[in-house]
Amino acid sequence: MVVLRKVFFALAVLTVQAAFAQTTLNHLPTHSAIPSGGACFPSNSSLGSTAAGTSGEVQQSNGTSCRSWATDAGITPIAYGTVFDTASGSTAAPSAITTGLTHVIDVRAYGARCDAPTTATDDSAAWQSAINAAAAVLYYEDISPNSPLSVILQGCQTGQSIIKTTLNFTAFTGNYRGQPAALAFTVDMTGSCLIGQTNGAAVINALGARFINWRNLCIYGANTRTPNVGIQIGRNSTLESADTFYFDHPIIIGEFALAAFYNFASESNIAVDAFLQNWYPSGTPYALIEDGFNHFGISNASANSRASMGQNTWIRSNFLGSSVGHAIWIGGVSGMYFRDSYAGNQGTSTLAPVVLYAESTNSTDIVMDMHMEAGSNQPAENFLISGPNSGPTIIGFEYRDYFNEATGSIFKMDTGVSSFTLSQANIDIAVAESTPPIFDTAANYTFSGNVRIPNSSMWTSPQQFSGSLCFGELCAGYQNIGAISNTSVGAYPPNFASTITGKNNTFFGYHTGTNLTSGNQNTAIGAGAFFGNGGAPNTGSYNTAVGSAALYKCQGACGYNVALGSYTGNNVTTGTHNTFLGTQAGSSTTTGVNNIIIGYAAEGYSAISSAEINIGNLLYYNSSGTAAPTISACGTTNGTMDSHANSRSGTVTAGTGGSPMSCTLTFATSYNTWIHCRVTPHGSYAGFTYGYTTSAITLGATAIASDVFDYDCDGY
Repeated sequence: MVVLRKVFFALAVLTVQAAFAQTTLNHLPTHSAIPSGGACFPSNSSLGSTAAGTSGEVQQSNGTSCRSWATDAGITPIAYGTVFDTASGSTAAPSAITTGLTHVIDVRAYGARCDAPTTATDDSAAWQSAINAAAAVLYYEDISPNSPLSVILQGCQTGQSIIKTTLNFTAFTGNYRGQPAALAFTVDMTGSCLIGQTNGAAVINALGARFINWRNLCIYGANTRTPNVGIQIGRNSTLESADTFYFDHPIIIGEFALAAFYNFASESNIAVDAFLQNWYPSGTPYALIEDGFNHFGISNASANSRASMGQNTWIRSNFLGSSVGHAIWIGGVSGMYFRDSYAGNQGTSTLAPVVLYAESTNSTDIVMDMHMEAGSNQPAENFLISGPNSGPTIIGFEYRDYFNEATGSIFKMDTGVSSFTLSQANIDIAVAESTPPIFDTAANYTFSGNVRIPNSSMWTSPQQFSGSLCFGELCAGYQNIGAISNTSVGAYPPNFASTITGKNNTFFGYHTGTNLTSGNQNTAIGAGAFFGNGGAPNTGSYNTAVGSAALYKCQGACGYNVALGSYTGNNVTTGTHNTFLGTQAGSSTTTGVNNIIIGYAAEGYSAISSAEINIGNLLYYNSSGTAAPTISACGTTNGTMDSHANSRSGTVTAGTGGSPMSCTLTFATSYNTWIHCRVTPHGSYAGFTYGYTTSAITLGATAIASDVFDYDCDGY
């Protein structure tokens, strides 16, 4: 799918470039009947207060009548004072204009030669004359705003016009006698294109205009007398409303020193099937600029003016930046929607296709349902966060891409930006050609919302995170707002968003770590692991629980426990420093400490036993008997114990005085219920015997003085 889409766009770009490159424009038809002598103008060129003009003959700028050639071409010329009524098929004076009907104003009737590139006729004046005529009809003072006219400004249909002077649409403000009035005005350029040679100015200036439908708008930016902008819409110097444009299949390509399409705070606009491409070779050009600040100073409004800018939508549209620029620049918007669209840069560029620019006011509600590429290479990143605001926030950001091609990161902060917050955001990447991280420096990001990415290798937790995280189809809650560097994947995670102060905790699984409050550096994996179902807040730290319900009841200061296996240590409440390994190992321990229990269902002696070892119910040791046993009835000197002797094992040397025949070793701590002991003499002692109880070992021989014995016991 990706390869086919690349091929499609490559063919589309080549086709459009070929169709509009000046060197290949001569295949298009021209109007041979159009005479030389310049553009046609109404005999009264002043719109005046009524914009009615006169109904006199249309004249060429050299004084020659336009009537004959226009009639021969099948075009009915009109002046400001006459219009062509498609309903009746005839011209009419303004007083006879019928409301509710469609009236067509053809630019060829005003002298547009439409002969590019066969000749280099500048059609600017003819186009402007037709534009003025359309304004005259729409704003004729006797027309009620309750019954507006429908006017179509018809382009060349089969031909192209060179435009060397900006076409001015600023009169279409939607005001009638000082009050707002909706216009029914369509600019139809089907079959034709404007070759922009405006030498640093816009080809079309529609600042301050409203309610214009643009059908098949086509602009080509020439590489001589290169325009600054293809079309510019937006607010004028007084920041009045400039909204409700509809663009149906606009194509704006070529070279533009700044942008193919520029919008300063115009709202409620829709563009469908747009193709914007800017291959200007120097500076930082863009295909599209959506500017809520007047950052670029295009409008006569003061630079960096802030105006409301919302609810603009681009559908199935394509944006291609040059090898030195970016496809899209967005700043100061509130409601910007891209649906089923594409953005990329040309040539060998690896620059981010989209710049998110932030000044003092943050943007909100930006939806980027968009595939991104960068020429013959993948982009290093998809979004460049830029601007003088060192810590910007975007509320309501969405990004969806079926196939990610970025190689460095999805988001990258520009120089001067030290932190970035995405609030109530959604990121959805279905497949990734490579697996770059979402954030270039995760510790500098704050994120709340939902993330779906192909695999975990793209994820590094930001400084703060709250929402859901999906690796492919594995989705779960993930939160760490209010705490630092906490990770929770699974339903019913801890409420890091409001009640948790713990740090560096990692939880994976249903109801895992749910009741943690202030504990740090805990790790729990498995349903119900480290749940904390003990009734008291869980403030413990440095616990590791792997397995369903491992350390399930850990609460209070429960800490430094390791439990590996299902239901391992599941009844520990406030016990600490325990190690449990194996399914159900240590499941009866509650408050015991320093226990080592290994093996299936292996247990300590009691729920509160401490310092015990049980390995597979085969080897037992209670380390509470670490003191050496007491020697008694073993000669007058009672003998000695080695320095490491304890209740578990040791070496005893019998005393010498009084010719002893026995010795008693009394454990410092008695065994609880049972004991197994082995006593081994170092020599062959006549009559050697031994016996033991849970509290002592008794040794005997015919003569025991100075004899040496080893003992080894286990039991509970």
